[in-house]
Amino acid sequence: MQASAIQIESILEQLSRAVQQLDPRDYPAFIGSLEHLKVMAWSRLTALQANPKPPDSNLRQHYLTVPEAAERFRVTPKWLYKHKKELPHIQPSRKHLLFPEEPFTRAMAARKRHD
Repeated sequence: MQASAIQIESILEQLSRAVQQLDPRDYPAFIGSLEHLKVMAWSRLTALQANPKPPDSNLRQHYLTVPEAAERFRVTPKWLYKHKKELPHIQPSRKHLLFPEEPFTRAMAARKRHD
């Protein structure tokens, strides 16, 4: 078994023990945190599939969430969802939409110049 597989197995065992010891009232927050980690993992996997070479740590893509993008570019979340097909984005799950910061910033600047 590879070192990373052993690490994953160990982490999953720790999570399993944590779930058993967790107060059921804390399950919603715990599940929310797990979903956040899942989105992070999907976004990294998607980035690796788009660029098979491991990225240099200084060149890693930063992704904006819908609330971050809406605030930064002064648009509504609804506008972002409506125009997502026209914008660079990844959607690691039905409920999560992420925008790669640099390409998204360029696209929004181009839209502003054309308006």
